[in-house]
Amino acid sequence: MIENADPPLSQWSRFRCKLLWAYDNPLVRKRWEWPYICSPTAAWLISSGSVKLKFRDGMEHYTSGTWVFPKEEDAIQTFEEGTHLLSIRFQAEWDYAVPILSRARSVAFPQEEAPRLAQDASALVDFVARRFPEAKASSYVLRGDFGFYLELQPVLMRWISSYYATLTQRGVPMHNLEGLDERVISALQSIETRPLQVPLHTNDLAEWAGCSVSQLNKLFVKQIGMTPAAFWTRRKLAIARAELRKGRLSVKMISFSIGFGSGEHFSNWFKKHTGLTPREFRQLHSDQSKIS
Repeated sequence: MIENADPPLSQWSRFRCKLLWAYDNPLVRKRWEWPYICSPTAAWLISSGSVKLKFRDGMEHYTSGTWVFPKEEDAIQTFEEGTHLLSIRFQAEWDYAVPILSRARSVAFPQEEAPRLAQDASALVDFVARRFPEAKASSYVLRGDFGFYLELQPVLMRWISSYYATLTQRGVPMHNLEGLDERVISALQSIETRPLQVPLHTNDLAEWAGCSVSQLNKLFVKQIGMTPAAFWTRRKLAIARAELRKGRLSVKMISFSIGFGSGEHFSNWFKKHTGLTPREFRQLHSDQSKIS
C-alpha cells in the first residue's frame, strides 16, 4: 500500500488572498512615466504597446502578447503610448505576509504559453467590471457587501490557482511555512508581533530564536528569500504605504507610528526604499487614474 505523502489540508488554512483590482483597458494618461510600486503583487498582460521597468540593477522591456509578473522591487515604469493592459493587483500570502511564491525576479512569457491563465484572468476582470461598470481602473479599495465578497472568492481563487500552477511550472520557488525551520518561525512571530515603534536588533532576534546572527541570516535568506532586517523593513514599508494611501493620518503621525523620531528621517528612509518621498507617494495615489 502506497502511503499518501500529501500534507493535511489544515496546513493550507494559513493562506490568505485579496484582490485589489482587475481591469483590461487601454491606458489613457497625461504622462507615460511614473513610479511602479511593487506591493501588492502585479500581473500584467500586454495586449498592445510595451512597458519598460527601470530597476536599480537595470532596465527590463516587455512588448505586446506578453505576461509580466514584475519582481518585488519598486521601479520607474514607462508605457508606450497606446498600450492596452490587463492588470491585476492581488495579495497571495501565508501568515506573516510571506508571499506564496518568490518574487525575487521578474517572470515573463508569451501569452499563448498559458491559455488557462488568460482565461481565468479575463473571468476575474469581467466579474469586477460587472460590479464596477464605470471604472476605468479600480482603486485600492474594492467595495461591496458580504454577498459580493462571497461571489468573488471562487473567481479569485481560480485566478490564484492558475497563477500558482503557471509560475511554479516555470521554476518559481514556492514559500511553504510548513517546511520552515523552527528558528525562522520563532523569529517571524517576534517580527510580526513587535510594535513598529520598537527598534529591531538582529542580535536580540537571533538570541530569541536560539541561534547565531549568521545562522539566522542564512536560514532567512534560504527559506524566506531575505534577511530578518530586510523582512522587518518590508513590514514597515507595507504599513507606511497602506497608511499613506488611506490619507487619514499626517505624514508626521505615520512617521511616529512606525518608529521614526522625525518626519525628515522617515522621508529620507521612505525615499531610499521607494524612490519617492511620502508626500509624493500620497499624491501619486490620490489620483487612481495614474495607477496600473
